Amino acid sequence: MSTSIKISTNDKMISAMTLRRLKSKDFMIATKSIFDLYEKMDNWILTGDCGAMIYGRTRVGKTSAITYISNKLKEQYGEDFPILVWTLTDHVPTDKSFYASIINAMDIGEIKSRTETALQLKERVINYMRIRASATPLRRLVFMIDEAWKLAAKEFDWLMDLYNTLQNKYDVQMSVFLFGTKELLALKECLVSDGQAQIVERFMLNSHRFYGIRNEMELGMCLMELDRCTVYDPAGDKSNMKLSEFYFPEAYNEGNAIFYALSIDYWEAFQNIKMTSNIKENDIPMMYFMGSFLNLLIRFGKCSETPAYFIQKENIIKCIKDTGYGNTSNIASIFNEK
Repeated sequence: MSTSIKISTNDKMISAMTLRRLKSKDFMIATKSIFDLYEKMDNWILTGDCGAMIYGRTRVGKTSAITYISNKLKEQYGEDFPILVWTLTDHVPTDKSFYASIINAMDIGEIKSRTETALQLKERVINYMRIRASATPLRRLVFMIDEAWKLAAKEFDWLMDLYNTLQNKYDVQMSVFLFGTKELLALKECLVSDGQAQIVERFMLNSHRFYGIRNEMELGMCLMELDRCTVYDPAGDKSNMKLSEFYFPEAYNEGNAIFYALSIDYWEAFQNIKMTSNIKENDIPMMYFMGSFLNLLIRFGKCSETPAYFIQKENIIKCIKDTGYGNTSNIASIFNEK
């Protein structure tokens, strides 16, 4: 069933800004996997563990989990609770570049690369960390490292030195959480083989596998979150309007525009494509779920060239395929269930 709603230029702009917000790094949906990880990390922090290794295949939502958990920890322990996030890129592992990269990640000032020594940079890092942690009652610091598999063995030595200095000299507890893919598991095995047990026991003894969407219930939770989302309208006229109300107004007015009601069709659509494409992984990466949902709004919402009354199962299948799921996802992985 198509719709005959008239679209204004302002509606098109609101739609474009809303879609941009839904694709931004600041927007996220808290999946069950994120909730599970948050509970574990919170427990590790409270028990004073040195840290843990969080691994999962690409595109399942690990980076979004970092953002969500950072915000939740600040809600629980206060805005001043120090949480530092370091996203690694390809680099030459020297002590100077190690401390300089952390300083850049913490955004604590410019680096005078020609004049500052590695020792001076290290002192800046330690001073910043201990001052931030000492300003809070817990005297604790959370350090999350994304793409941690790019760390070289000697960089773990420098990381351990930071940990020991903060702990022994300033009574500051630092919990280090390493995020990565299968390469992180390979790095752990390599460290064990090289006799670097002290590194593994310090930072990799605890571990947690992170998943995407694993079943219909978890997918339904995501759709329920999207039912609560509103459009982005800086003018404020429609800032409280739900996505379903804005993109599918006729169905919404008749009580038929509920994203959660699509749970069964959405899950079955993914399962059908998994079967025909011979995808072995049990979970669905969040990238493909959110990508397909945005495609549904773009292709069948009221601002599209072919607006629909509401979303149908065939629309879902088409939009999932448009994300590349079934092609790029069909890759063997060490994360297959045993």
